[in-house]
Amino acid sequence: MTLETLNDRFNFGITLGIELEFYSNEKIEFFKELISHHFCLIERIAEEKGNGQYEISTLPTNNISLLLSEVNNFKVLVREIADFSAKPRMDQPGSALHVHVSLHDKESQKNITRLEPKLRSFIVGGFCHLMRSSMLCFAPSIESYKRFQYYDKFTPRFINWGFEENKTNAVRVTYDTIEHRVAGADAVPSKVLGQVMRAIEYGICNEVVPRAPNFGESQYADAFHDRLPLSYSEAILYSGEHACFAGAMCVNSFGIQNHSGKVGVEKCLCCH
Repeated sequence: MTLETLNDRFNFGITLGIELEFYSNEKIEFFKELISHHFCLIERIAEEKGNGQYEISTLPTNNISLLLSEVNNFKVLVREIADFSAKPRMDQPGSALHVHVSLHDKESQKNITRLEPKLRSFIVGGFCHLMRSSMLCFAPSIESYKRFQYYDKFTPRFINWGFEENKTNAVRVTYDTIEHRVAGADAVPSKVLGQVMRAIEYGICNEVVPRAPNFGESQYADAFHDRLPLSYSEAILYSGEHACFAGAMCVNSFGIQNHSGKVGVEKCLCCH
């Protein structure tokens, strides 16, 4: 099921945005000029925490084909001068592919990500519930797991969520988006977005309520026992979970009623 199908089916719209990190020895001015001449959805590039690390950011959009085309074309254009490995330098921060999700009511155009806390909670719950079984998508190779093994304070290691100021969490709720922070820069963008959309549907379809938010430095907190897989072989062990979501999304229908925080849900057959 595509994002276009979801937006046609339901009475709210979904927009997605991508942040992609990488390392390069080129100056930032080169990338700024490249973006200004060749891309419309990639809106900016900024220096990141690592030495020679950058991050491109896209505008939020419901045109997933264009979003993926721009991100993939950027990677192709700079592949000889940029490193999209998840952990190219052990003494530097890893590189991630973050996905920002926002939901909008079609009639009022209001951003219901922040106006509908119950719906937002279900989406966060879906992200957390399917996270471990999706790790082969978020970290697709043996090398991908170096980002989690040699972690830094910007890399999540546990299945948890929190608010804007805490970047150690796997899911971060900002003012008007929900940010999925697990995937590495070496992940396939189309597969990552597919898993994100499946988790959105799963969370709302099953009314998945997440545990309490985390406000601490999660990699040092003993209370967070739900650790993400730290190796490719460990991720394989979890890949069979939630098998009905390994392929196409389950077909269901859900919506928002009265803009009051009440979420109407019609359960999907494959979940119940």
